[in-house]
Order: sequence, then structure tokens, then C-alpha cells
Amino acid sequence: MFDNKENYNILIVEDEIITIEFIKQVLFSLGFINIYSSNNSKNAIDIVKKYKIDCAFMDINIKGSIDGISCAKIINQSYSIPIIYTTAYQDTDTMVEANETNISSYLIKPFYAKDIEINVYIALNKHLKKSKVKKNITDIKNLGNGYTYNYKEKKLYLQNKYQELTLKEKDILHILYKNLNNSLTFSMFRTSVWKDKSVSDNTIRDTIFRVRKKAPLLNIKSISGIGYMLKSDEYI
Repeated sequence: MFDNKENYNILIVEDEIITIEFIKQVLFSLGFINIYSSNNSKNAIDIVKKYKIDCAFMDINIKGSIDGISCAKIINQSYSIPIIYTTAYQDTDTMVEANETNISSYLIKPFYAKDIEINVYIALNKHLKKSKVKKNITDIKNLGNGYTYNYKEKKLYLQNKYQELTLKEKDILHILYKNLNNSLTFSMFRTSVWKDKSVSDNTIRDTIFRVRKKAPLLNIKSISGIGYMLKSDEYI
């Protein structure tokens, strides 16, 4: 499983040195050699910027003012890295908040070598599939019903005629396009578009309403209890 393991980069963000070394040793035994570690969010984000990280083990309770979930959210803004949470927390609120990130799995301490082996393969498999989809989506322009989208310029066209959108409307459409056929939560819109947790759901709804009004044939679906999705049957 997973040839050329030396090509994969794995990040461990963890407060406890013993846990870092344990995860490292298991990964080394599996054949992975490019393993990076950090005990705080700042250094973890610097590592992600410097190296092409394929998956991350993330402790929720790390050093500094930013916890592991917040660190993952910041990383998610620019990078699509599956997160394996390693934590002693089992309360529902923590799990719900973790699910708003690019979570791959949730390991409760203490965990064992087999847990690490199974979950790193699940995360890497998820990353490979998403990378292939993203590669295809980057080249997609046809959204159906006469609409095309210029990904690099964040421009929407109807029958080759440019559709005027505000900056926020463009940002909303862009994140919907990047997650084509996948639902996005209000929290994801807040983090990726507004960079502000205090933005209300109504503000997000109003912005999406304006996009729908300007592009009525664009297939933006409301997902009850979750958020929104941009659908295109051609790319399911």
C-alpha cells in the first residue's frame, strides 16, 4: 500500500514529546521518512507553508494561544490537508467543532501503533483522491446552463458575457467552485470568505441570495441544516 512512501510528507503537531516520538517511530516502521513535528501552531503553519504536507496528526491541546482545531482551520484556508486529531477530549462540542475542519479521523488517547497505521493510510488515501479531483476541477470551466467560470480570475460568464459580482460575491462563488458538488457549512464560509467568526448566518445567506439573483440559473443548492453547495452534474 502506497508505493514510494519517501515522497509523502507527514506533520505531527503535539504537546507531548513522548507522543511525538511514538507516532514518529510507528511511521518510520511503516516506511515513511519525511516526518515533521511541532508543539505550537505558529511553527506548524510555517512547516505547512515550507513543505508539501500530505496529512497531519493534530493534538487539540497544543502550546500557545491557538489550539489544534483553530490551527487546522487556518491551514484549511490555503491548503487541503487531512487532519488526524489526537486528543483526550471526547465531549460532543469539541468533536462538532473538529468536524468543521478537513478532518480525516479522531484518535482518543491513549492510542496504539495499529491505530496510527490504519488512520495514516485512510488520511493519505483521502488526500490522493481529493488531489486528483482538484486537479480536474482547476481545468473545469463549464458549470451548465450556459455558465462558465474562470478559476484564476474568479470571473463568471453567461453565454460568454461577464457577470458582474462584488468582491464578497466572487469569494463566495470561488469557494463553492473549489468544493464543487460538496456541501459547505456556514462556519466554512465565515473562515474562508470573511475570516471572521462573528459574521452572522444571515449575512452569508444574503450574500448567496445576491449571487443567486445575479446568476439565477447557476445551480446553488441550499443544504438543510448544513449550508450550501454548487452542483454540476457533469462533474459528479
